[in-house]
Amino acid sequence: MNGQLPNKDNGQNLLASIQNRKEDPKVTEFLKFWNKLGNVVGFYRMGKETPKVLFADWFTYDHVTFHPASTTLHRDLSPEAAIDKYILQGWKPSHPFISRSDLVTALGSCFADELTVYLNSQNFTTSISSYGWRSGSTLPIISCHDGLVNTFVILQQFEWAFLGKNFAEDLWNGSLGILIPTEECRLQTRQIFLETKIFCITLGLSEIWYKKKTGEVLWRAVPKKSFDSELHGFRISSVAENLQNLLRIRDLISSHVPHAKIVWTLSPIPLKATFRPVSCITANEASKSILRVALDELMRDPDNSQKECQMFYWPSYEIVKDFAKDPWLDDGRHIRKGLV
Repeated sequence: MNGQLPNKDNGQNLLASIQNRKEDPKVTEFLKFWNKLGNVVGFYRMGKETPKVLFADWFTYDHVTFHPASTTLHRDLSPEAAIDKYILQGWKPSHPFISRSDLVTALGSCFADELTVYLNSQNFTTSISSYGWRSGSTLPIISCHDGLVNTFVILQQFEWAFLGKNFAEDLWNGSLGILIPTEECRLQTRQIFLETKIFCITLGLSEIWYKKKTGEVLWRAVPKKSFDSELHGFRISSVAENLQNLLRIRDLISSHVPHAKIVWTLSPIPLKATFRPVSCITANEASKSILRVALDELMRDPDNSQKECQMFYWPSYEIVKDFAKDPWLDDGRHIRKGLV
């Protein structure tokens, strides 16, 4: 190219020429090499000269991965192949590890209920199918397994079951009213946890209501008839707080159920409403981002290798948010059954 920088038109012509010959094996090899180098195109202007295109080579590690083009994600590959290559990379376990005889306990947000329904339909063993008929509405992880929407209340269940930690009764307010944390319920919950082979824990939101005097976090929002501005407060929990809760849950499971595996997920189902003075859409993005960062830090924690239990992250949030086309029902919040 006679030692001169290419102008914009020449650069576009070059790219068009390469595109027309992309089936040529030599061109294919060249493009692989080019991508590995991580070449980018930038623009610069000197004085009154017209903008010029500058190619630069950036160093990349061998394991660098690139964001796929929309056509690659949705047209060139089947949905299963696209998800496997562009979303599950680095997260997919080396082999399936859930058998139909393994007890699966799913808890967290309402996405946990969708997962339980699907597993039951496929004849997997879940805590709902195995214990629901015996425990009825008295056991929190049975009657409200899909209402433990934040990391604080999920941690409460494990501390209560394994350590016998006491919590105020008015914290455990589910859709069926207040659930009294009796000793009988605690022992039943403990037994279910001890028999569980797979914990599927789905995080829902980072907005929390709490008791001002103690700082204890409530399961949900405060019932209208019980609200007292002197007693109840609302806030956004931090990444650090959620990470500490997740680490604590990991440690409790590892200590008491060392054979178990933990599958963490982030629910793609958005907030129905926010108590912040901003739009619900933007509040939801902040809420999910806090939890997603906490999960990522959990999965990168150096102490994981020292724990007895194995952990996995399943990117259900990314599959729905970044891959699925028209995933929602008419309410804009719940996912089409086929996608689950």
